[in-house]
Amino acid sequence: VEKKHQDGHISSRDNY
Repeated sequence: VEKKHQDGHISSRDNY
């Protein structure tokens, strides 16, 4: 999983 933005935007794989 790629780094997710601390805003709610998913990177490209998973939305944690």
